Amino acid sequence: MTDEIIEEEKKGFFGWLTSRFGGKKDEEEEPQEPAYKRRLFDGRIEKYLDQNLDSYISEYGIVTDLDLEAYDQRYTRLTGNVKEMKEYMLDSDAIISSMEKELVLIEKSAKKGKK
Repeated sequence: MTDEIIEEEKKGFFGWLTSRFGGKKDEEEEPQEPAYKRRLFDGRIEKYLDQNLDSYISEYGIVTDLDLEAYDQRYTRLTGNVKEMKEYMLDSDAIISSMEKELVLIEKSAKKGKK
């Protein structure tokens, strides 16, 4: 095998496709510059936003981490309450159904006693 074939086998299928049909090789690629360059006004804008953050939060109703944490705690508490209520309903249904069965038995025995 030649060195070229061994090199192609090391690259894999996509490496082979890139070498045949793609543009530049890995060694020839130029590093890309960041698309965003910081400007002088950016610092001033950030400072202004930091100073007025509380007013923006209240004016636009932005949800903060503390708000999310409070909502999460309320949700946990409420779902726990609902779970307890469901358990209570199941327990009370079981008690009521057993009392109804006993009532039917008592009514039957009362009817037999009257005859």
